[in-house]
Amino acid sequence: MASENPEKANFKISEIASKASISRQAIYQKHFKNFNEIILYIHNLIDKEICQVFNNYNPSSNIKPLDYIAENVLPAIWNERRWIRCLYTTNIDPNFEDFIVSTYTK
Repeated sequence: MASENPEKANFKISEIASKASISRQAIYQKHFKNFNEIILYIHNLIDKEICQVFNNYNPSSNIKPLDYIAENVLPAIWNERRWIRCLYTTNIDPNFEDFIVSTYTK
């Protein structure tokens, strides 16, 4: 939805439910309480694999850091490219850049 409406900064749960062909109540009961919880879920979804790959790197191994990034980190980022593109190129999450910077500059 955000990719279809990049200028829009927020969506109602009813709009999301309609697009997903489920009831608004189903979203509230089984999934999310509000739109911000959806964005937080997407952040966690993006971060899960990427962070795991970073954490699996062993500096004492014989693998050069740049080789590890090329062979492991970049493919993990590639796997999440649709979410990353959507959050970065639309107004749906004005804090996405802050999320990326704070998460990956630790």
